[in-house]
Amino acid sequence: MADYDENTVIDKKIKPILHTILSNCKVEAENKCLQVPLNEFEERVAFYTGLPKAMLNQVFFSNATKNNEQSIRHRIVILKALLKFYKNEHRPNFKDLYNYLCMSKLKITTFKNIDDFRYALISMGFDYRKTNKGSMIVEDAEITFERYNYIKNYKKLRNAKIRMAYVEERYITKHFTFNKPDFDNDCPYIVDNEKCLAEGFYFYHVLSDAGLENYIITNKICVATYQKFVVDVLFRHLKKGCAVVIDNHPIHGKLIDQTITRYHTKADMLNWLRMANIPYSDSMCKAELYELISRCKKPSSGYELDRLLNAHGHEVLRLPSGCDELSPSVLLWNQVKEDMKGMKIDDTQLENAIISAVTKAHKHSWKPLNKITYETENTLLSLYASTEEALDKFVQFDV
Repeated sequence: MADYDENTVIDKKIKPILHTILSNCKVEAENKCLQVPLNEFEERVAFYTGLPKAMLNQVFFSNATKNNEQSIRHRIVILKALLKFYKNEHRPNFKDLYNYLCMSKLKITTFKNIDDFRYALISMGFDYRKTNKGSMIVEDAEITFERYNYIKNYKKLRNAKIRMAYVEERYITKHFTFNKPDFDNDCPYIVDNEKCLAEGFYFYHVLSDAGLENYIITNKICVATYQKFVVDVLFRHLKKGCAVVIDNHPIHGKLIDQTITRYHTKADMLNWLRMANIPYSDSMCKAELYELISRCKKPSSGYELDRLLNAHGHEVLRLPSGCDELSPSVLLWNQVKEDMKGMKIDDTQLENAIISAVTKAHKHSWKPLNKITYETENTLLSLYASTEEALDKFVQFDV
């Protein structure tokens, strides 16, 4: 133990942590039992220190391999494995799940060790949650609900024969990489370097059952060029009544802050209540309106882009987190990449080669890819129902 100088002033940030540790140790001493089992060491650290898991994960996984690009197939495998534990009324931890997947036929990606596995799952939204029977791994409910609502809305529109338009952007290089572009909210646009521009371009496009509807090519990715694409391409060429499917890439707009304070105008307060479908009277004063607002939940935040598309007669569906492959357009790009593997094309012909490859892949693969997404949707809905039933029978979550 290090020597302690009584004149040393304890850092303000450390004091509350020490106080939390002391309080929790005292509770355990009084109850004569551990609050968190010994094998759940991460939960124990979070419990004793009172620090958020997101902060502690930076320490836990500082040496783990970052592997955030797990496919929807991986997520389904993990959900199926967790469901098996829940049905058997066993509280899974990361070690249990890791060992089960290693021994079963449900192998997904080869990880160096359990730390890599744990890091990947946490990045996908799987983590410990406290229940009346102790902590166990579950998927973040926000991710679960977001995915469920997307699939139900997507199916509803598809069953109504609404035309689907998939809006995407890719960074395409002469090496036939077709990655989703990176984007920094603090920069007006991303241009890695001159070599980057010399090797490829950004490809904004719209895909539908009819094929590659339209596209633009640009040497930079930014909100301004994307808005130009929306105005000059989407609004002009999409027929009214389409359902536009997009992901939550930063250039697709930011959530509009709908927070109402006491200092907003009466008109703002009335509009907030109207948007939230909450009854009110125009004769009410601001104090009365704000009291009504404060008693109600904030309406779902919206995106500026979504409102623009809605104003032009289109529905908007945003792909849920970690589920890009629910869009057949994402699967199509995987097919294009496979088709163009090993090809040698002159730089000046890259654009034509890409258009040709996308058109060919769409002609031969679009229907089968839609079938794949349809089957994936049904699998996820079935897992949702089974998991919800199993968990409700097994445990009660701390709220």
